Amino acid sequence: MTKPVATLRDLMTKCGFDLPKLTYSAWVALTAFLAMVVAWSLGLNHPQWAAITVFVTIQPSRGQIIEKNVYRFVGTLSGSVVGLLLLTIANGNSAIISAGLAIWSAACLFVGTLQRSYRSYGTVLAGYSAIIVAMNNVGPPDMVKWVAMDRVAAIMVGIVAGIALGYLLAPASSRTEMEQKTRRILADIFGMAAANLGRDGLARVGQLYKVTAAAAELSAELSTMSSGRSGAHHLTDPLTDVLVCATNLFLTSARAKSNPELAEAFGEIASRLHGQTDFSGVHGRLTRLLSKTDDPRLEEAIIALASSIPDEDGSDRGMALAPPEGVAWQSDWRGATQAAARIFFVTGSIGLVWALTGQAIVQVALISSAIVISLASSGVSPSRAMRDVAIGQLIAAVTAWSCETFLWAQGANGWQQVAAMTPCFLLFAFIRSHRRISLSATDYALTLLLLLTPTHAVYVETFPPLAKAILAASGGLIGYIAFRFLFPINATRRRKMLWEMIKSELQAIAMAQAGRGSASAWRLRFVARFLKITNWTFHELQSGERPEITMRKGLLTLSLGDVVFGCRAALRQTSVPPDLRRAIEAVLQRIGRSKRENHRLISSLKLLNQRLDRHSKDAPDIERLKDFTEDVLAQLDDLQHLRGAPLGASHAPAPAVSEMGKA
Repeated sequence: MTKPVATLRDLMTKCGFDLPKLTYSAWVALTAFLAMVVAWSLGLNHPQWAAITVFVTIQPSRGQIIEKNVYRFVGTLSGSVVGLLLLTIANGNSAIISAGLAIWSAACLFVGTLQRSYRSYGTVLAGYSAIIVAMNNVGPPDMVKWVAMDRVAAIMVGIVAGIALGYLLAPASSRTEMEQKTRRILADIFGMAAANLGRDGLARVGQLYKVTAAAAELSAELSTMSSGRSGAHHLTDPLTDVLVCATNLFLTSARAKSNPELAEAFGEIASRLHGQTDFSGVHGRLTRLLSKTDDPRLEEAIIALASSIPDEDGSDRGMALAPPEGVAWQSDWRGATQAAARIFFVTGSIGLVWALTGQAIVQVALISSAIVISLASSGVSPSRAMRDVAIGQLIAAVTAWSCETFLWAQGANGWQQVAAMTPCFLLFAFIRSHRRISLSATDYALTLLLLLTPTHAVYVETFPPLAKAILAASGGLIGYIAFRFLFPINATRRRKMLWEMIKSELQAIAMAQAGRGSASAWRLRFVARFLKITNWTFHELQSGERPEITMRKGLLTLSLGDVVFGCRAALRQTSVPPDLRRAIEAVLQRIGRSKRENHRLISSLKLLNQRLDRHSKDAPDIERLKDFTEDVLAQLDDLQHLRGAPLGASHAPAPAVSEMGKA
């Protein structure tokens, strides 16, 4: 390497550029540009959609690129069909078009929010694809049909180019890396489980949080990948099953009594797994541990984890975490409803402005804001992400305005227009590789190519470039206002809503309104949700809840679930003394109806503990329920110390069930 080249590399690194990422991004930009050239050469009137497809389907692995492109095609095609049908039905009536687009985009975002992986992306894409097709195309139905087909054809060119790029540069699959991460976390969990079972007293929540947060981060990463199984009935990635079941075992060990023999066995498994390159032998070692414990919760957790571990040949055992009657346990219905209402209001309002003013340029703002709000709705804190969106859109607006004003306005013909866009594409690589603005790269590409549309004729200005650029860049601002004031959403609010869902389910079980399912199945559902809560806590560390409090609340919820299921099991016995039965029923009533008056629940738990102490020798189930009750009281006491308030203080009622509903 010559000295000038080395000096340039050092200078760019000091300026904040990631050079390997710059190289890869440059290939992406070149592929996108070539896709646009091919689409233009084929005579398509909207060749920029080929480039957009390449930009928005960049993924770490070849398999992910292919899957996202498939869903992009399906979403684009279905959205285009809906847009065409709406234009045909409306027959030029802008009010009907605006209302129809608002309803369709809201419906797609509602369904997409409840879905997982790239299926969600395809559904959300269908929503704003209809808007893109309908806008700037109000005219004879025959003409609109050809415009939509033109866009679909351009996207197909982009899909082919994106897949080709994936085969040339992207690894075949990131599955191996994900499996390695899962094995490392699983080994850490076994090691921490050994420490938990070798302790006296409550587990230290700080150490528990570190491992749980790592599992939560990997679980969130896996949620963006394909399901990894054939058949739509499977709900989670096999590695996600392993993470959920392992975390369940981990949290169960944190609430179990000391067991040195089992602790030593877990430590041995952890040591072996750290040195392995696969999951071989783990299933067998786990099943041999069942004889070392008499705790039913640990037995169930070990069996669940063993069932989720791949077979010796690497195939999945097919364990599903959801109950057979439905998938509601993982669906954020409230968040989906709010997302649908938010985009309905925004697109409907901008569409109303367009209908009342008749100014076609307003459609630019409608398209920009619809894309921004649709894609950002699934983010952890969308209002914060609007900063990156605004930066990308602003750079794109300035770049597009400069290109139109100084290059295209000089009477450029088709080829000259395309050639003049070359620097605009190269700028994408520099944006995406810079550590401070890399998250703005995709928004830059989208906005740029929505503004710059090369034609096969000499350039003729349709809208003033400056006005068009301002309206296109308004998407980030509109999105910020929407996420800030229309059903505000951030990690704290998402966490609070999920706690409320957990609380409602447990209260329904306590009131015998949700008797189906076992305690083990409920714990797995809770752990799957708790991983999301932990991940949101991690991302909201500056302004959110203290991690140790989140961890203790999770352990408290599991312990409270043990009490609920233990109480319901005790009530099914005919030999329970009347005084104990009344105490059990009182606890279930308090849990089922508790809101903020938790000192009454504390009193009921203490009374139950006294009665259980009197009758604990009568039956093993009663003795086990006593252990559960003492564990809940201990967890509550520790949580109150973390919060700085004594247990049962009248000025600060001790939280139990309502802790699950507080942020």
